[in-house]
Amino acid sequence: MIKNKVFYLNIFSFFLILFACVCAQTTPMPTTTPGTNSITYNSSEQKFYFYYNGIQIYSYFVGNGSTWDNCGATFNAIKAKAINGNWFWPSYVGGLKVILDNQHKFPWESGVQFERLNYYFTNETVTSEWRMKLNNDFIDYELKFKIVNRTLVLNIEVKNNSTKATGLHFDRSENSNKKSIVHIPYLNLLNVLCSDNSFTSFFVDWEQTNCSSIYPVDPSEYTVPDDVSKKSIRYSQHINYYPKTNGLTNQLKETLYLTVAASLDEVLPNIVAPYAPRREQAISKTIVSYGPPYTWMFSPPKCSQYNYDYFQEIKNRGVNDLGVIIKNYQKYGYDSGYPEILPANDWDKNNDPRSPECSNYLHPCKNTNNSKNQLLIDETDLLHNLGYTFALHENYVEVYENGSNSYSKDDISVNSEGRPVRGWAEGGCTKQDTSYKINTDKAKNYLATWSEKIRKSINPDFGYLDVSSGINPSELVDYDVSEIDAGKFKRVLTNVRSFADSLRTKYPGPIQGEGQNHFLYTGYFDDLEAPLFTGNYFIYGYKAPMLVDFDLRKLHSKSAFHGVGYQYLFFAPDLVKNQLLKRALTWDEILTNTATEIAFAHAGILAKAYVAELTIDQTVLEYNHTTPIAAALINATPISIQYGYDTSSTNLQTASEYIIAHPNYADITNPEFMGKVKVIYDNGIIVYVNRHPDQTWNVTVGSPDKWFSYHAFVNGQEQLYAGQSNNTSFVLPAKNGWVVYIPEF
Repeated sequence: MIKNKVFYLNIFSFFLILFACVCAQTTPMPTTTPGTNSITYNSSEQKFYFYYNGIQIYSYFVGNGSTWDNCGATFNAIKAKAINGNWFWPSYVGGLKVILDNQHKFPWESGVQFERLNYYFTNETVTSEWRMKLNNDFIDYELKFKIVNRTLVLNIEVKNNSTKATGLHFDRSENSNKKSIVHIPYLNLLNVLCSDNSFTSFFVDWEQTNCSSIYPVDPSEYTVPDDVSKKSIRYSQHINYYPKTNGLTNQLKETLYLTVAASLDEVLPNIVAPYAPRREQAISKTIVSYGPPYTWMFSPPKCSQYNYDYFQEIKNRGVNDLGVIIKNYQKYGYDSGYPEILPANDWDKNNDPRSPECSNYLHPCKNTNNSKNQLLIDETDLLHNLGYTFALHENYVEVYENGSNSYSKDDISVNSEGRPVRGWAEGGCTKQDTSYKINTDKAKNYLATWSEKIRKSINPDFGYLDVSSGINPSELVDYDVSEIDAGKFKRVLTNVRSFADSLRTKYPGPIQGEGQNHFLYTGYFDDLEAPLFTGNYFIYGYKAPMLVDFDLRKLHSKSAFHGVGYQYLFFAPDLVKNQLLKRALTWDEILTNTATEIAFAHAGILAKAYVAELTIDQTVLEYNHTTPIAAALINATPISIQYGYDTSSTNLQTASEYIIAHPNYADITNPEFMGKVKVIYDNGIIVYVNRHPDQTWNVTVGSPDKWFSYHAFVNGQEQLYAGQSNNTSFVLPAKNGWVVYIPEF
């Protein structure tokens, strides 16, 4: 027990700088400006105060009341100080979710009481011990607080090996003025709070977690009714612990990071990852993801309405370096019969009860019966003759019943009730079926076995893994108590990260993974598809703001990235209702897609376009513009990222300034939409992109006779150009204008 009235501890700045650097490299804790921290305790208020450079920025009330609003047992006891001096609650009644007296209870519910067991201060850490009670049932737990620069680090751990905790609830903020939620492109598991000229992030350390699932707050939960509070909003996460098949959850133990700062960059998570070893090799190629309906792409079959050879045609147009992902070679058709995918295109339609379309799935005129991989080998030989490389679509976390006997049902993940976990539904060349999800420990064995068969029979140049790096790890958790780390998110995360290393032993080229939740796998995979999503599933693709800070400052240096999502996803009318784009892109839309890729420094990828003639032009566009720019930037670091808010390129704001001044920054239907971005890199490259739906942007950049890429009006003429240019003044059109200046190319 602390008995003295006031104590004061200074933590020397040199120690903190060292400590912060180490933490920034090993945890997702935000990397903030180093400074001096200290902690005081005021016995009359029963509060600890946490200081950064002599300024109070957090407080923790450790009182011993019996309910949530007069004790230190919940997140309600934590307050933060905004930049304008306003004290607010980052989480008003957050805390443990528990099963007590056979009832699922939250901290604020009737009958729930708290008792302080102990509290003390040691080793720069405030510790308090609590009991949460309902009737005669209880759970004991411990809270620990430490401040590191601007971040309050909170450890919460249930004691006595109790399995009664079912997760953490972050609840809502309170006393937040001018509040809004910041949706960060490529940061899918959380959002950020903007209020009182400050930014706040509050999230779990997914590198250390014991939980089963992590999801962002659902958009339906953001709004708090005015009769509850007009200064409140939900923005953070849901952390859940689900029971294993023995009915018990894992013991709750979590590290949380609470950061309040004037700069958005200082509250964004750090990315814990190595530098992917083949990232530079990956970024040099434009990718074509080759799947249905591209049945005509290799040679002009007489039965096809298309009378040209797609790959030969783009070769004739100067596309000399291309990576092709072949998606429809599998034995039982696309995404079907896993893991039994070989021999490729090998159906006997005369003796197989499945649909006869299987025999013509890859090529509409060529008989594939008894081909034993030969058709696929012929196709890939043709790619090599053109100087192109290829990968095969592989998936080792899903299996299908329809035709495959090459998996054990004991390897299928199960939920808490012991029922098999279902996955993606796919028809392929067989009847409609739904996959099962494989335990990721067992998936490593499937990967080793089948990728070796692929290597020996087909020998791809690089690798492509579907699903594993795109899905939220929460959806692949196995709750079978007999499995290693059953019920744990982290087990999946660790296993999937290892998949890329395993494939590198099979193929000489880079390993690409599907994207969406790929920020968790950045640096482990050499290359990642990068569909543009945020923590709000309504804000995606072309609707997402051009907020590039997280992607460029946190992810860019670790891996290569291709695209901003397949075009049918990027322009999907409504992903929530699974309404995908089912028509050809207009040229204007293709330019919009390309402009977005350039803003995020991603190389080009093409997939599932509906008109082949347009795809040829788009391939040439990506090859001449997007990919060379991405390759030039792969080892560059952004030194300045600013956003335009009118037609002049001299009126610029940082992301933080823009979001505070324009709270509707993420609404593409609003004039405040964040659509104009300027990025300066440390190697001298300057990028301007205008994705504002209505406004043009006047830009002057660079020196004559240097390399430029632009889609802009020059002297009143709309031009699309890449190469040496004398032009330095441009008007970037609305929706899809850009200019990139590369002084040394």
